[in-house]
Amino acid sequence: MGSISYTTTQVVESAEERQQHPIAGTITIKSTKEDHFQRSYLTSTVPSLQTVLLLYQPRTRYSLTPKHPIPTISSSTDLLIQIQAIGLNPIDWKAPDYNFGIPHLPYISGRDFAGVVLSDPHSLSGAKSTEREIKKGDVVLGIATDYRDVRKSAFQQYAVAHSYNICRLPHRITPGQGASLGVAFVAAAVALGVCFGADFSAVDGQRRGPDLLRMIRGLPEGSLPKDVEAECLNGIREDERPRPGEWIVVWGGSSTTSLYILQLARICGLRVILVGDVRKHGSGLVNRGADLLVDSHDPDRALEVIRGVTKDNLRFAVDTTSKETTVRLIGAFPDGGKARRHLVGLAGTPKIAPEHVACHAVPIKLFHEIAEVGESLMEWLERLLVHGNVSAPGIEIVTGGLHAVNEALDQMRRGEISGKRLVVEI
Repeated sequence: MGSISYTTTQVVESAEERQQHPIAGTITIKSTKEDHFQRSYLTSTVPSLQTVLLLYQPRTRYSLTPKHPIPTISSSTDLLIQIQAIGLNPIDWKAPDYNFGIPHLPYISGRDFAGVVLSDPHSLSGAKSTEREIKKGDVVLGIATDYRDVRKSAFQQYAVAHSYNICRLPHRITPGQGASLGVAFVAAAVALGVCFGADFSAVDGQRRGPDLLRMIRGLPEGSLPKDVEAECLNGIREDERPRPGEWIVVWGGSSTTSLYILQLARICGLRVILVGDVRKHGSGLVNRGADLLVDSHDPDRALEVIRGVTKDNLRFAVDTTSKETTVRLIGAFPDGGKARRHLVGLAGTPKIAPEHVACHAVPIKLFHEIAEVGESLMEWLERLLVHGNVSAPGIEIVTGGLHAVNEALDQMRRGEISGKRLVVEI
């Protein structure tokens, strides 16, 4: 195949930031189209200092902080990435506002980003850390589910990521789109594949993915993190796993996570009822391709519709909105009975639930703590994106770099952003 290339020169930092601390030079980028994935060839050394956003106290804004050390590589699976785009998540403003998910202060936040790989994953040990050929210059999305390790956080110019926690971006996906989808895809895949036991390996062709439940239950004893071991080993029985043609309800249809739950559920043959605000997001919800769209304006009526369509035999439901709607969603299940029903609450699980309803918290840390899980999901996501089997969410690009993050988060606080993702270009 012939190559299509162009060369541009990109300055690592703005003029203002260069005045704040020295910089090693510029990065020359040459993009080619020799295969499915984007490549950039970097010809500059990395500076020793960068600009980051630091949270110094809860209930305060992030502070733009220059002259901060570049994160260090500490293992053979670590990659250094120059960040090009940051995807903003609700937790980026909720964590400081409500003082949770902040392991220490000062703190660097941010879960989703896209950028260019600046180091080879096997450069320290000489051993390949992944079956995929990840190289210096690959354009990738990074997913920082390990919020305790701020080297991996998105609110900085450079970040570290494990090679099994990044996905190479095909030419059809821009860095802005890539920065918008990582955490949502992983949360959806783990919710369906682990909590519900959906078998993505039963699918034919390019859409075929991993059987996560079998994978984690086949690990040596003691491999799983203790705090999610019960969910992984005992959350669902083998005979309870979903069968093609079964219904799943997703409440909160406009969220990015619901988009990927819908797409992955459809891939493994499930039928999806999407519950959302039809007046506000009508056309967007219709375009997501659910088998049935139910308006959330009248919650009681929505539950009646769900129970009628599923013939009062629903077994699987996910809420992406709030603890209150998670509790309400229990009403979509039949009353009593011997068969267990399974409910995932992404915003929290009910403290009290009927005996026949098993409530699941998504063990998302499997993605960064179990390399086999992370690698299998990233290899699968690459194939899905290359072949167009999943789509990226709608995005709104915010310019201005790290300086613009606080105002963008204020927009989210005020409820001005819904049905799309804000992405900050760096």
